[in-house]
Amino acid sequence: MYPSHLCFLFILNKGGVLLSEKFSIFFHIKKPAASVKEDLRHLIDSYFSSENISCEYYFDDEHYFVFRCHRELLSVPYKDIIYFENRLHKIELHTSQRSFQFYKSMEALERELNHHQFLRVHQGYLVNRSHILVLRSSFLILKPGNTIIPISKSRLSMVQKALNQT
Repeated sequence: MYPSHLCFLFILNKGGVLLSEKFSIFFHIKKPAASVKEDLRHLIDSYFSSENISCEYYFDDEHYFVFRCHRELLSVPYKDIIYFENRLHKIELHTSQRSFQFYKSMEALERELNHHQFLRVHQGYLVNRSHILVLRSSFLILKPGNTIIPISKSRLSMVQKALNQT
């Protein structure tokens, strides 16, 4: 058993553990979750500057969608997300392997995904444009699985323009 004032830091990649080190706890990360990234940067900078050690780090916001599902913090690569569906006050995220549900409004999700490859094609659907196989006047067919997603008439011209730009 380790003293309560110590913690371990493990830096991992697909190949396994790159670094395992024991540290004293010297900073408490506070909530809300939106401030966690800034707190972590401050924590890392403070520790390594106090030890006169240079440190490089990054947060991979550009490649992963991070969300809370059943009290767990999960991340899914944007490229693996086929579409988001609005279902009874929840959002359902669909990949080729499985689906996840979490609470968020479709409007907030659309704003969050604005700079990524997602299009709002219907009141209840945001789709990953890289998964669009066929575009028709009233629906899309997504790969894999040939999933059919409706397109609202009011969004059809925006979807056509967006797809012609890629």
